[in-house]
Formats: sequence, structure tokens, C-alpha cells
Amino acid sequence: MKSLKKSIITLSAAVALASSSVSPVMDMYNVYAASNAKISIKNLSFYSEGEIKYTGKPVSFILHSTDDDDYTYSKSEYNILGYITVDESTYKYDEDNNLTEKNIPSLYDDSKWTKGIPTDIGKYVILFEGKGSYTGRNTVDISIIDINNISNYTPNSAYRPLRDIGDSDYILTPKDVYFELYYHDPESKKDYILLEEDKDYVFAGWCDYDKYNKSDKQTNVWSKEKITEKGHYVFKFLGIGKYKGEQILDYNVPDPYHIESYNFNPTIKYNKKTKKYEHSLFEKYGLIEGKDYKTSYTVSGKEKWKKGMPKKEGFYDIRIKGINKYHGTEFLADDFNNIKVLKKKTLKLSGRSLNNINVVICPKKTKKYTIYATSKEKKHLNIDALLYDENGDCIEGDLTDSKYISDEKTYYGKHTFKITYKLEAGKVYHLDISCYNDSNKKRSFNVNIKKSYKYRKPKKYIKK
Repeated sequence: MKSLKKSIITLSAAVALASSSVSPVMDMYNVYAASNAKISIKNLSFYSEGEIKYTGKPVSFILHSTDDDDYTYSKSEYNILGYITVDESTYKYDEDNNLTEKNIPSLYDDSKWTKGIPTDIGKYVILFEGKGSYTGRNTVDISIIDINNISNYTPNSAYRPLRDIGDSDYILTPKDVYFELYYHDPESKKDYILLEEDKDYVFAGWCDYDKYNKSDKQTNVWSKEKITEKGHYVFKFLGIGKYKGEQILDYNVPDPYHIESYNFNPTIKYNKKTKKYEHSLFEKYGLIEGKDYKTSYTVSGKEKWKKGMPKKEGFYDIRIKGINKYHGTEFLADDFNNIKVLKKKTLKLSGRSLNNINVVICPKKTKKYTIYATSKEKKHLNIDALLYDENGDCIEGDLTDSKYISDEKTYYGKHTFKITYKLEAGKVYHLDISCYNDSNKKRSFNVNIKKSYKYRKPKKYIKK
């Protein structure tokens, strides 16, 4: 069964002045612009690392030699002579998307090319000519794309399960899908745009895949009711606010009542009754422990299962079994470590090699905080730390170390984890810290947090 196309954005390909071939439209160079922008590309040059965002200034276009990737042509070595607009007759393809016919004017018939450069959103073939010590002409395809049209964005989805068991290209709800656009912006450090649901786009409904392909697309009925059966579905999304256009995507939906269709993340939550932090599981669709599933655990490698979640540190196997209308069983394994709470700005810790510690952070105020994990040990020490949110999702951080090499061994000096991140008041975050060294001796290290950090009891807790 032929699947719907899920992305129209392609990476660009380098061209050489000496070549006489024409770049097919599938290798189009993309320039992203606001919907009301007039594009001026007087100094057009080819940027081989990907798409470029139009900023209102001429786009730089760098040509690379096919014989020497390190050589870049200067702007004094070629001229832009003109362009043609690409339409349905310019390139023709067979069913396998192979180029079968190209209809462009002769490279040396100047009367057939529009002089200058294109200024509107659209697809074009640009004509170049070498100058100075370079001769000959060539073309390159470009596409000036409306950056506010969501049909130009690449959709991604939260694939499940994480382990590789074959075709995992499926979703449970439209919230598994998000849209992103990568480009090179020469005037900022921003590398991509990530659209937000209900702010930049909305879910407009779903329908059965086979019915959609057989129906009149204009009169097709889109449903927003919850999908309750396994199957192949088409999903429709519409741009809102400053965004316009639509995305039509198809995905396989697994059995919504099988427990293996859901992805559980180990995390840490606060138990209001015991007034302690405990290891728990997070599932983003709202399945409830005791109502939809039950958990049990055992020390890895053993078959003696106990109800609930582990209370002591160690490596455990977790069993998640569907109950009531849910069925099936899911297994996961994880290292459940000691839990310490950061109630002041500094927490002093010590640990042996391979002995991990979870440090809970729960701020009183919402703001950006800078978190460090450091040690004054001069040799043989390596601290690693990962920051997680209350959903068990890892938040990226920076790891900075000073190290030197002696003989064939690498010795670590001060090794620092650092992350600056906006933490929300009352939400639980935790650092998973490990302290590695050549011996099994205890080593001391600190967790520090700046920006006037104060601890508070969390808003959310485990209901039991």
C-alpha cells in the first residue's frame, strides 16, 4: 500500500560550473521567507549545509567544486544571468519519482530566460555563468518557500515502543505529532522552528485511510471523536494565528486497550501521605495505576515479584499489567537509585564508582536556574549528570571537563555538569548523578543551584 508523502522539504545538492547537467527539482535549494516578503537575491550563493531563512537581505550563494569539496568559488567568479519559473511542464517523473523529461531553454539562448532574479514565493531555475578564469554555464533549482505555511514543515511523531520490534510508525493521539523546520539563519543562533499545537496549528480531524483514498477529498468527513480501534488512519492539521495551510498525514494506530501500546517512563514523584519522594511511572495519556494497570517489580534476573514500585536502590525489572478494559503486559528494566532532596542552594554528596544518586529539585518560584554538579577531586574522577523533568523526560545539559592524558590513560580534573533551564514552581525535577573513578573509594562532590533557589513542597503527588 502506497503511503502518503510526509515531507516536502529536501536537502540541497552542490553544483559545479563545469557541469552541463541540470539539477532536478527534487534536489531543490530552499529559501524560507515570510508570507509577505519580496525576495531579493542579488548575491545568490549556494549554502551546501541546508536551507536558509530569508532575512530581508540578499542571500549568500556558495558554489562548490565537485572535484574538491573544500574549494569554494568566490562571488567574483560567476554571474547570475536570469531565471525561469518552474511549472508542471518543466520536470516530469515516472511512478518511482525518477526524472523522465526536463523542459528548460538552452543555456545559451538568453532570450528565453528572464533577466535578473525572482522576487516572489515559487519554484525557479537559476542560470549561472562563470567569469574570469572560469567558463561555461549551469543551472540550479531554488524554491522560495512561505515560512508561515505549515505544509512546508517536516512532521515528526513520538514513535512507540522505543525498542525495535518492527514497524513502529504509529501514534495513539494527534498530540504525538509535532512540526519542525530546520534552516540556516545567518543573523541569529536559532537553528530551527518548532510549531506548538493550539498556538500555531490545530488538529482538524481524522478518517480511515482507505476511505480517504477512495473519497472525494473536498467532501470527506473528518472526525474528532476518540479512536477506539486499531487501524490505518489519516490525520488533518490546520495552521492558525500567523500560520496557514494544512498537513495531511497517515499513521498506524495500535490497539488503544493493549498496555504495550503505551510508553511508560520511570520518574520520581512526591507521596503526600508518606511525605517522601518515591520512584514512580509516568504515562502521558493519563492511564491510572490500580484502575487501568498494576505494577510489580523484582531484582533483575530473579522471578520473585512484589507489588508496587521499588523502595530501595538497585537494578529492577518492572512488570506493567493491564486490568479491567486494558489487557496485555509490558516489561521495563531500570536502575532505581538513592533519592536526595535539594532543600538549600548546595547539597554535599559522596559516592563510590557506579553508585548513582537522584537529586530532587522543586523550586518555590518559576524562573531560570543554573545547576552545577562539581568536585574538587584532582585526579581519577569523572562526574556525569542528567536532568529529568517530572514526566521522566531527559533535559539536555552541558558537560564541561578539564582533562589531561598521561601514558595511555585519561585522568580527569575538575569535571562539571552545568545546565541553565527554566524550572516551574512546585514541579519535581531530578538529577541522575554518577561518580566514576579508577578505584572504588568514596569520592565527594556537590550539587549547586543559583538564582535564589528555595525549595517548596510539590503541587503534584502520588495518589494511593
